[in-house]
Amino acid sequence: MIDVKKLICQNCKHFRVHYVKDPAGNYRRVRGGHCVYPRLKLRYGEKPACAHFRPAKPEEQTCMGRPHENPREM
Repeated sequence: MIDVKKLICQNCKHFRVHYVKDPAGNYRRVRGGHCVYPRLKLRYGEKPACAHFRPAKPEEQTCMGRPHENPREM
């Protein structure tokens, strides 16, 4: 049985996280992001996933769940 708690946007391969650059020059993950399939649309990572949900592979989830100092290094 699939865990319904895992069927959220941030666990989908189509979700892209948004970042902001702080005054110190570090990049921080923000609450929002966007979905790239089937068209570009704004989403929040913790919201329930849509019908297009596809689980992200572990290497696609490296930026999810924790902030990074520089997203370009991922």
